[in-house]
Amino acid sequence: MRHGRPFLVKEQRSASQLGDILLVASITKTLSSSGTRNLPDPHTLSLSEPLLLQILRAQSLQPSKKLDFFKWCSLTHNIKHSARTYSHILCTASRAGFLHEVPHLLHSMKEDGVVVDSQTFKALLDAFIRSGKFDYALEILDIMEEVGASLNTDMYNSVLVALVRKNQVGLAMSILLKLLEGGCSSQVPNSIASNELLVALRKADMRVEFKQSKPLQGDERL
Repeated sequence: MRHGRPFLVKEQRSASQLGDILLVASITKTLSSSGTRNLPDPHTLSLSEPLLLQILRAQSLQPSKKLDFFKWCSLTHNIKHSARTYSHILCTASRAGFLHEVPHLLHSMKEDGVVVDSQTFKALLDAFIRSGKFDYALEILDIMEEVGASLNTDMYNSVLVALVRKNQVGLAMSILLKLLEGGCSSQVPNSIASNELLVALRKADMRVEFKQSKPLQGDERL
């Protein structure tokens, strides 16, 4: 009997994997054809993070269906969203142009006590900047501060450009000064962000601030 136990365990594992495959396929097919209205009661399901990600990554599903499914999962305490599932749905929403969904998703994320990585925040910032929604870009920055997420240099570059194009030059300058006060040369904005800020300072005739931005002027391409 002992010699047969590994085989039995292997069979059980295979059966479990097959069950997961069938469950993912069934949910994906239902979502694709009729959305969430024909899905089973969410309280009867216990979907793990890997299974959730498989469904959210399904190429056959439209972004809107993925968003609906994500919200449907939030209706029950049996299905917990993780940083990875939040990151995936936030990026899906931003790439598909559903930027109006992002604030609600971020609010849910905070309520769940989840924090996505800095790359996800940067993707959101870039999406709002490209679409000209600078107020939302600033809101992302506020949320990052609230949840204790850190900014890397690339994100600072995005924020500075967003603020300059919003004509919030003074606020952009205050962020720059915080960077310079840190004393880390790697945190100095890149040439694109630096040039945009320097041009804006000149146009606004902000001479004192322009002098304060002297560390940037070595990269100036004006």
